[in-house]
Amino acid sequence: IGQAGRSKAGISGVIGLVANRPLESWSDADEDRFPQAAAAIGEQFRQAAAAAVQAPLSSADRAQIKPTIKVVRSALERLTEQPSRNAIRAALTELLKEYGD
Repeated sequence: IGQAGRSKAGISGVIGLVANRPLESWSDADEDRFPQAAAAIGEQFRQAAAAAVQAPLSSADRAQIKPTIKVVRSALERLTEQPSRNAIRAALTELLKEYGD
């Protein structure tokens, strides 16, 4: 994918890879399924990228994970108005930036 480039042929190749069918032979059903397939692959890339940049954890760090999740979850549950999942993700992402290296 990284070598496909930004040319029309390169982009068509990546789209065909995502859809598992060359762009030139798509049906209407392929076109309808593409956004969901692209979103699923994009999420897999995001997760892989996030895992790749995470620093190795010591045993002490690993021991702190579950208690920290419990505290954050409890704080979210105490909110009088529950934010959407997207808002929670965005807020946690911003918070992580504050704790960056």
